[in-house]
Amino acid sequence: MTDAMINEKVLAWAVDRAEIPLDVVAKKVNVKPERIATWIEGVERPTFRQAQSLSSALHIPFGYLFLKEPPEEKLAIPDLRTVGGDPARKLDLNFRDLLNDALFKRDWFRDFIQDHAGRELEFVGKFTANDSARIVAAAMRKTLYGVEGSPRTGNWEERGAGERRRKLPQ
Repeated sequence: MTDAMINEKVLAWAVDRAEIPLDVVAKKVNVKPERIATWIEGVERPTFRQAQSLSSALHIPFGYLFLKEPPEEKLAIPDLRTVGGDPARKLDLNFRDLLNDALFKRDWFRDFIQDHAGRELEFVGKFTANDSARIVAAAMRKTLYGVEGSPRTGNWEERGAGERRRKLPQ
């Protein structure tokens, strides 16, 4: 099989970033830990299939393994957590994936609204944290439903008797 010409510095960065022991990574890639150590040292190279498994196990895009230098990762939101005045540890990979997914969906929805509705919702940016939740909810309801107060939805008791007594196919 053809070897993947990955950058060993990037692989070392990805293993360190993931904070996963080599034996666990090796198990996910289906090789021995010593083999991964030789890839990190640059003595050997993985196959393309092994490199794809590495990228999946380490939560990085496959193309990162071929970069000249490890990428500089910046959080899209400020991390204000501290422990004793010191910044908190690195974010968990699953949390990073979740955050990136949520931000992607937020951006997609913003673009969708701009393309299809042509305007932002009236209540966005209109209120502060000091405003009453009832007032904010009422404004949102009025914008979304066109009415003030609770939207009217019936329950099973309010529906017509004919609707409740539908005949089942025999």
